[in-house]
Amino acid sequence: MTPQPQKGGLETVASFPLALALVLIGFFFAIVSLRQVSYGYRHLFFSLMWTGISIGIAAVVRTNGRIFCNRPRLHKPRR
Repeated sequence: MTPQPQKGGLETVASFPLALALVLIGFFFAIVSLRQVSYGYRHLFFSLMWTGISIGIAAVVRTNGRIFCNRPRLHKPRR
């Protein structure tokens, strides 16, 4: 028998599609900021910031992969 996940913590908010969307949005903002570096170095800072956030989220998903991907859902019939 598998133990029941605890209420609260990473298990309640872990969602692979959400994490993937956050990583892709972060890389999108990083690319947009890189294209505007010629207007000022502030955009380079933002690009590095968004890249760091995206890599951080990807690292969390990689280390806690079972929590993000191993969440089977059973069909609950309507009553």
